[in-house]
Amino acid sequence: MATLSKAPLIEVIFEVRWGKITPQDNGRTLHISFTDTEKADLLKNLETESSKYGFPFVEIANNLSLETLPPYVPIKRFRPVEGMWPCYQAGVGIFTVNQLNDGYVWENYAATVKNGLNLLDTAHPEGISALAPVALALKYVDGYLLDAGQSPTDYIRQNLQVNLDLPGTLLNTGKLGDEVLNPSFGFQLRTQEPVGVADVSVKTGSINGSPGLISTTTVTSNKDALPDNYCIETITDWTEAAHKLHQIIFKELPTAAKMKEFE
Repeated sequence: MATLSKAPLIEVIFEVRWGKITPQDNGRTLHISFTDTEKADLLKNLETESSKYGFPFVEIANNLSLETLPPYVPIKRFRPVEGMWPCYQAGVGIFTVNQLNDGYVWENYAATVKNGLNLLDTAHPEGISALAPVALALKYVDGYLLDAGQSPTDYIRQNLQVNLDLPGTLLNTGKLGDEVLNPSFGFQLRTQEPVGVADVSVKTGSINGSPGLISTTTVTSNKDALPDNYCIETITDWTEAAHKLHQIIFKELPTAAKMKEFE
């Protein structure tokens, strides 16, 4: 599917997570640990090497110290220049590639992901294969603006292929209004290629100050569905498969008429 000229995309985020997971309390809890390299040296090396990969501008994404910051929270952000997208983000156990709608083309974004993986591979003294896989994820956040006077419920009924109807016996009691306020819904589906889970959620929200609906779709493969070691080729193949799945979900959720408006 070609890039849509009026796509409702807000942001796309690719995420790679790592860490050593050890069951505790007879498997009731999981402990996640990181090497000293992964906790401190990797972030320093990313900052040193990022300019070689076209992302020399470094900014703080979170002011908490490494000692108090939980894992999987970005600490540093890397950009080509200040305020420019796409950007990379990194923290203990996490590396992300973020892109807004402006300038988004899948082929360019995929190349940016691969460039970021090469940066991560260079920054780790033992390479990306030394990272213990936890999860890969590709997330698309879309925004649907409401027409003037249109309620979120009406928008969903008219433009999305989902059913929000409530039983008449509930609405006709005389004690309840007949309009669903602030509708939100979500669902998960197992995926076969890539093996994992697709999570879709839709909720009311504000889009650049205007009322709308925000749809978030995430395809995730956890460690049980991943190889024992990361490698750049395997991850880039995964992102291509995840993107194809996103295309299917995005195309099928709106009505055909609404899809035409995005072209």
